[in-house]
Amino acid sequence: MPLLVGLLFAASSYLAVAPLPKSTWIRGPKLVTPFRQKQVNPKLSFDQKLHFIYGVRSQLLAGTTHMAALKFALNRLPAQTFATTRSAIDVQADVSKALISDSLTHDFPAVTEYVVAMEASSASGGSATQSLSELTHAMLKARSFEQQVSAELASTKATVFILAGLPIIGSGLSLLLGSQSLTWLLQSTSGRVCLTLGITLEILGWLWVKRLLARALQESQ
Repeated sequence: MPLLVGLLFAASSYLAVAPLPKSTWIRGPKLVTPFRQKQVNPKLSFDQKLHFIYGVRSQLLAGTTHMAALKFALNRLPAQTFATTRSAIDVQADVSKALISDSLTHDFPAVTEYVVAMEASSASGGSATQSLSELTHAMLKARSFEQQVSAELASTKATVFILAGLPIIGSGLSLLLGSQSLTWLLQSTSGRVCLTLGITLEILGWLWVKRLLARALQESQ
């Protein structure tokens, strides 16, 4: 009880001599600047890229101009995509350069080939539908090859995971059977040497397989 009274007296004495806190609620008007959001270029899927080429080709087959076909294909894509091309169309600037710039932004190299076909068609007066048909065929062939490689690598990855987990599975089974393998690995000199070598080889093997898979994916693309 005396301790409690002493604490209350000390607290009241501090509040009596302590300076008043600065008032923070009386302030002048604060200008709020609008939050500037960072523009993120949306990634186009393969289906969207293919539909873009198909849209241009279908409109050209219907007898429309290149500009009308391009507008039709752009309207089928999200509004955030091909921003440079849309602006070039609005201000009647160089659409070819805008398309090439957007092809780099969206990782869409087929657009560059479409620009070449469009310029050749405009210069010669011929049709670009045959070039667009060959372009869509090449896109579908490349997509089929990528899917085949991914399917083959999936089984390889599963095998790697199983082989990498065999030491852990073996250690767990030895513990269930009552073996003292972990005691030998952790407490004896020869066990620690084997454990160090095993972990080192496991890491090296994992890095090697990862490098091989990355190289296979890169070559497939």
